Amino acid sequence: MQLLAMILSLCTSAALTGTDSFIAGDSAQRSGAFENAAQLFSQCAQESDILCPYALSRAAQNHWLAGNMATAETLFMQVLRDYPEGPWVRMTYARFGYLYLKAGNAEKAYPYFNRVLEGLEPRPWFMNALVLARARTALALPAHAREGYNFFRDTVMNVVSNADRVEGARVLLGSSDREDRLWGCYGLIRAGNLKEGRAALQKEAVSFRDTDGSILSMADMDARVEALQQHAETMPNVDACIRQNIGEMAMRAWLMLVLREQAVQDQSAMAETLINMMIAYFNEGRDAGDACWWMGERYAKKPDIPAADRMYRLLIEKCSTHVRAPRSKLYLANHAREQNLLPEAMALYQNLAESDPKGQFAAESFYRCAQIAEARHDSDGNHRFLGLAADVGCGHFFAHRALYLLNRQKSPALESSGRMMALSVHDLVAPFPFQEDHKKNLMPMIVHFPAYPRLRFFGQFGFEEGEWESLGCILDSAKSLEKLWYPAIAEAGYMHTLMQYVWAHGWGVKDGKPTLLRQRLEYPLAYWEAVKTTGTAMGIDPFFLLAMARQESTFRAGIASGAGATGVLQMMPDTAKWLVTVDNRVTAEHASNLNSPYASIHMGGVYLSRMLERTGNNPVYALASYNAGPGNCDKWRKKFSGLSLEKFMDAIPFPETNEYVKKVLANYAAYHSLYPPPEQALVYGVE
Repeated sequence: MQLLAMILSLCTSAALTGTDSFIAGDSAQRSGAFENAAQLFSQCAQESDILCPYALSRAAQNHWLAGNMATAETLFMQVLRDYPEGPWVRMTYARFGYLYLKAGNAEKAYPYFNRVLEGLEPRPWFMNALVLARARTALALPAHAREGYNFFRDTVMNVVSNADRVEGARVLLGSSDREDRLWGCYGLIRAGNLKEGRAALQKEAVSFRDTDGSILSMADMDARVEALQQHAETMPNVDACIRQNIGEMAMRAWLMLVLREQAVQDQSAMAETLINMMIAYFNEGRDAGDACWWMGERYAKKPDIPAADRMYRLLIEKCSTHVRAPRSKLYLANHAREQNLLPEAMALYQNLAESDPKGQFAAESFYRCAQIAEARHDSDGNHRFLGLAADVGCGHFFAHRALYLLNRQKSPALESSGRMMALSVHDLVAPFPFQEDHKKNLMPMIVHFPAYPRLRFFGQFGFEEGEWESLGCILDSAKSLEKLWYPAIAEAGYMHTLMQYVWAHGWGVKDGKPTLLRQRLEYPLAYWEAVKTTGTAMGIDPFFLLAMARQESTFRAGIASGAGATGVLQMMPDTAKWLVTVDNRVTAEHASNLNSPYASIHMGGVYLSRMLERTGNNPVYALASYNAGPGNCDKWRKKFSGLSLEKFMDAIPFPETNEYVKKVLANYAAYHSLYPPPEQALVYGVE
């Protein structure tokens, strides 16, 4: 209970009744004591009018988890009857849907899932599992099965995660519709499951019409590809058959399969021939560009940089609107610079930056142009390109790096601003000058709404109810109060949900530029009291912890990575348990509450302090250790011992860690750009 007392001591929102019972109920639920949890949530409902509908819904959920379905139904219906308006309504519909789904009653579950999603655009990220559940429920209902299969077709085409793509593909393979099953084959192949994809295609006994009207089996087409390896003059036979079957999903899937199989078998020339056929006949959508990118990455890992560049160049030329085209151009420019082909590199960087001056790669491209100008002893060009990089703005690593160098050019004796404490003497980036808006604090206008103390309470404990409360505030608040509710939502830890709507509707943009308030929503003082307390105790700048939390989870308390890292600062369970054994600042209670924002921030702060201590307070090495493990960082420090910190970052061989370090430093500089120093910074809420 020491952890609970600490969290409650940080709470600055208006006093709520029933919180102890709600917290105890959540603890009982997490431990599997569902009947006890149901009693505690029912007790909370009696103690607190403000928490009552949420508490009743949780009580119903725990009766359901305990197997008391009839009691759960009755309580869910009570919530909807007695509290017909509020964010808990969608939440209760969701739980009702899951109740019926678990009971095997798809017919009752489906309409509840639909009610949850009604009118939601964009769809909140935290409903992804529910959307999947609705699709699976639809499959069990003949009248809605097509909707379900269409969802999984969209999944195999557009989802980022290959695990989700494979799951969707396997669902499609179970369809009675052959076209669905072909989409399933396509999904497996696109995810890289080539053996399973080939077996699925063979099971479909796919065939193709040749130019003379004859029918070719998949084995016949495979044989033509094998013949092509020995006899280039047979190319027209393969090409003509592919052209004849452009509209067939089976041909698209087969071509994607064989080009990848050829590459895996190191038949690179044949793979490239097939990629060119993919470009010629299936250039719509992502598949052709994906093939170029995939092949380029294979070459880069060998490494065969000239071959990789050939693929990146092909992607840019033939699939110019592909999502990977800008990064392909960046890689081409980087490779040219590394080979000292400076005019070519400069042209590529400039083209990339000027095509999207505020885009993802603009600051880096301008910055690399500045480096090339410096190598040419062109001081004017160096200064100009650094200025262009800095102009890209707050939150871009290379913009803040360029600003630091510009400041050094103005004051050569400048060693450290002293403002960004975590960088110590290792200043790599600079914040933009802070400009406060001196408008009157209007937050008292919303603190008396029941939603405000609920939002603060749910956020401090990382309860899922806070996502629903945030959604209600976003959808239902008066336009005139959005500028008050939005900061409150972000600071409570629900920035990710909020920003989906802010980005979708272009909120907070004036004359084409984000306002200070809009920028602060993207870099909120989330969990500020916990962050400030931890930072002070560990001797770490609180803004540095916020910078890490933003990159790790965008402040989402309940998320877990595929590897199992959990919570705001994405702590691995085994790491948390290890910390308990080696550091008396971490207790077993901390380690067992990874979804608690306070516990996660505290453990993350302890672990970061240990990484800083073992690296001589070097923020770059500490961040690399936090992300990739101290063992890997030690290897890199030994391997790249003669490099500057900037070049060390560029040399980190893990792409995720390479990007992570730079993004955290950019976040850190952004916080110091958007707020006064941590000791003066105040959340928008009333303290």
